[in-house]
Amino acid sequence: MASGPAADIAEKMMLFGRLVGSWDIDYTAYPPGRDSITAKCEWHFGWVLDGRAVQDVWICPPRDARGEGDDPRAARGDGHDARPAGEWGTTIRVYDKKVDAWHVVFIGPVHGNVNTLLAHPAGNGGADIVQEGRDSSGNSFRWNFDRITPASFRWWSEMSSDSGRTWSRQEQMLARRRGRS
Repeated sequence: MASGPAADIAEKMMLFGRLVGSWDIDYTAYPPGRDSITAKCEWHFGWVLDGRAVQDVWICPPRDARGEGDDPRAARGDGHDARPAGEWGTTIRVYDKKVDAWHVVFIGPVHGNVNTLLAHPAGNGGADIVQEGRDSSGNSFRWNFDRITPASFRWWSEMSSDSGRTWSRQEQMLARRRGRS
């Protein structure tokens, strides 16, 4: 853990540093050909590696909603996947001076996900964030942060299987900072 950003790159570190803290999440998944799926989650961001990285931990469902002995890998609901199977994961984001961008690695152990992306400021005068990568099948994907304020933000993902000509929404998370109304 670190108490804040490294002094020599403090300004660059604030692209993700402004997310440091704990957030309550309204999560929605958009499975192809099916109704959307919703869940409550929690997301925690913190400074690590002497303030040279921002790491997060994403937990779904939130810890306080789990029953004793619940298997977070199991889908819950009426047998039609009314709620997604649980997941928790961690992402580490490291700013790279050489490319003026961020290397991003997400690890989701429940479903065996490991994603690598490159992130940079985008849209809204550089206030939004786009993280771009490719999955194991070669599909392009983007994880986006926008509508970022001190009290809230939106994260959403999209995928393209045709080299970026068309994109389909995969997930969305609406975040509210804990401790604020």
